[in-house]
Amino acid sequence: AAGAASRSLLMLSFVGFAGGWRVRFSRARTTDALFHLSPGRTKKVRMMHQSGRFLVADCPSMGASALVLPYRRSDAVMVLLLPTDPYGLSTLQEKLSVKAFELRFREREVDVSLPRFRLRQVTDLRRVLPALGVEDLFTERANLSGLSKAR
Repeated sequence: AAGAASRSLLMLSFVGFAGGWRVRFSRARTTDALFHLSPGRTKKVRMMHQSGRFLVADCPSMGASALVLPYRRSDAVMVLLLPTDPYGLSTLQEKLSVKAFELRFREREVDVSLPRFRLRQVTDLRRVLPALGVEDLFTERANLSGLSKAR
């Protein structure tokens, strides 16, 4: 009961990832702008802006360009895809494949404008980890002595 709850909290904390951008977007350059949802439909959003050298690639097979935004203190990156057609997101989704990501990225000076966003993913690790071979983590047989003095 109480021990199981603290074990779960420990694991949630352990696998958490809170990434900030390696090159931060300036609050001073964040402005209100219109984001185009579909032809004739826009929404007012907070738009972040920055200029710098980033890895980019053209993806003609997907009808898009790709931009790599690295996270600070991590090897993790976010790859953003921008459809060539401003309203071509559904076409891009249809063409998306692992093979399509065999891209040649080059570092270039680019201006980046993105709507402010927050990503959050909640995953029940009790369902995911057993599929990866982690069987005892959520049982009394769990041995987390490397993380805590208590077994």
